Amino acid sequence: MNHDLGRLLVAGRDAHRVIGRRLEAAPGQLEVMRDFAFAWQTNSMALPVGRNRHPFRLPDGRELYGLSSRERAMLYEALGYLDPNLMFAMPGASMAGFVVDGLGNEAIREHFHAFFERGLCWTFFALSEPGVGSDTSRLQTWAYRADGGYCLRGQKYFIGNGALAALGVVFARSSEGPLGMEAFLLETSNLNGISTTPLVPSGIPGSNLAHLCFDNVFVPDSHRLGAQLKPTERLGRSVLLTFDALRPCVAAAALGVTGSLLDRAEATFPCDAAWLRKARRQLEGARGLLWQCCDDFDLGRGTGRRAGVMKAHAVALAEALALELLHRLPPAAMVEHDWLGKGWRDVKAFEYMEGTSFIHWQNAADLFRKERHVPC
Repeated sequence: MNHDLGRLLVAGRDAHRVIGRRLEAAPGQLEVMRDFAFAWQTNSMALPVGRNRHPFRLPDGRELYGLSSRERAMLYEALGYLDPNLMFAMPGASMAGFVVDGLGNEAIREHFHAFFERGLCWTFFALSEPGVGSDTSRLQTWAYRADGGYCLRGQKYFIGNGALAALGVVFARSSEGPLGMEAFLLETSNLNGISTTPLVPSGIPGSNLAHLCFDNVFVPDSHRLGAQLKPTERLGRSVLLTFDALRPCVAAAALGVTGSLLDRAEATFPCDAAWLRKARRQLEGARGLLWQCCDDFDLGRGTGRRAGVMKAHAVALAEALALELLHRLPPAAMVEHDWLGKGWRDVKAFEYMEGTSFIHWQNAADLFRKERHVPC
């Protein structure tokens, strides 16, 4: 790790990887994250700076009470380097926090933040659905008007921590058309009408993916997010903003997994030093482009298509380097060293997070045609 936040986390790599292995063996046991040295720091990043009592304390004495986009991506890279199960199992507002902060009024933001002041809290972000993925124009979960609120009917799929988290954001449509999408803050304790089915992935089981079904789940008017905004503003401040912010983080985590494989392989096997230098230069190049994308996001510059393409590029590079590394190692290496097989499974999981590569390349091509006036 060539940045202070990464060095802070990686310094305790052995203890952190023990927690990662515990999550690998029993992914539903989120309570093991209470033993993670930085659980309170990730949890408190949801809070306004003035109310955060658990900053990251860097080796040079600086304290981080809030993270810039670049620092957040650095955090994710370090967690990917240690064990990506930690990234998904860590407490905090995560994707739901972007939506609540972007859409919520002062009262609902205060209500949301209180969960993280009272203790460690986990959240979910329920957008993706069976058959349509995260295509907001085709969502089939509906929010029907009811006395004092809305009733949700529909399904959500591949929802991280969906069966375990105390609260999360659910997207549903209240009418046909692009302006009919709504976002709701859902508290799962003693909630009627919701059923959850855990899904079993081949890699990163600590993501705790779940299939959620809503059968007339009531949400009060106070938990409808963005009611004070124009319908045209809601999509930009919820789904699009969240994806723009998190795609560089997913990309950084993938680079972290492969960086860890390279370091551990070098420490375990005779390796081609020239190839390792080349591979690390490629990772560093992708990392630099990610940091630039993060900086532009914080400066308010548009990063939508670029963030998606960068995520696709970084994940493809991480996969390619991991695969080439495996081919360069002794034939029995993966059998004798379980971290190799785990790393290979884990790095491939990032392809399916925050949009697949095909979607990002298609979106980029559509934008290119539009800007260059190239006929289809």
